[in-house]
Parts: sequence; structure tokens; C-alpha cells
Amino acid sequence: MNILIIGATSGIGYELWKHYSTTGNIVAITGRRNEILQKQIQDNTDNTVAFQCDIADLSSFDFMLKK
Repeated sequence: MNILIIGATSGIGYELWKHYSTTGNIVAITGRRNEILQKQIQDNTDNTVAFQCDIADLSSFDFMLKK
């Protein structure tokens, strides 16, 4: 299954990423903190795709969706 998690660098989003990325899903994650996103990619390279994005900035979110 393909899953998109917005705000995956902390809290519930981070826990959802840990769950879904270890159960055979392809998980696209977004967050403001690029260093945490890069660590998440290193932790699960095969199943994680990350995009730095601030959901409060609509142009940033639009750009991420077009990738």
C-alpha cells in the first residue's frame, strides 16, 4: 500500500511512519525538519520517500505534490 503522512517528524505522524514503514508499505513522509526526514530515510531506505514541506506554506505544499 502507498501511504502519505503529513507531519511525520514527530508525534503521531512519526509513530505512524514507524508502523507503516516496517510492515511492507511504501511511505511518503513530509515535515519541516529536513535533518529528521533524512534520518528516517536512512533508517528505512527501502520503504520511505521524504519531502521537506511546511503545510502552513501552501506554495511549499503545492511544490511537494508536483514532485
